[in-house]
Amino acid sequence: MPNRLRLMVLLCWLRYGPPVQARVLQALNASVPDLVSKTDLSALTDLTAAIRRAARFVPGSRCLDQALACWIVAQRLGLPARLNLGIRRQPQGTTAHAWISAGDQPIAEDPEALRQLLPLLSGAVPAIREFD
Repeated sequence: MPNRLRLMVLLCWLRYGPPVQARVLQALNASVPDLVSKTDLSALTDLTAAIRRAARFVPGSRCLDQALACWIVAQRLGLPARLNLGIRRQPQGTTAHAWISAGDQPIAEDPEALRQLLPLLSGAVPAIREFD
């Protein structure tokens, strides 16, 4: 298991426990096509917006909760969603972020903000990039 995957599994286990850890591993190992239709992109955007609206009523909801919920619902609807995880080093410390993408396109995320992240994993393919 690659070191980055071990780190994500450990972080998920510490924060959420084994059941969510298993779902994250399942999401990260799922295969997703590179080409996605406009209909699927639209459906994923609507789904992400609905989950974000609902998350306002869930105390302690974070990006991983929302991204994983979106991925689970997308899988059940047959939509090609990919779970992505990344970190960013800042003077205040390291922060992490989770989001959903379809193909190479992030769903309901600012691509410029995502470029500042070091991808830990994106779908089933570990991303390798060093900090500047």
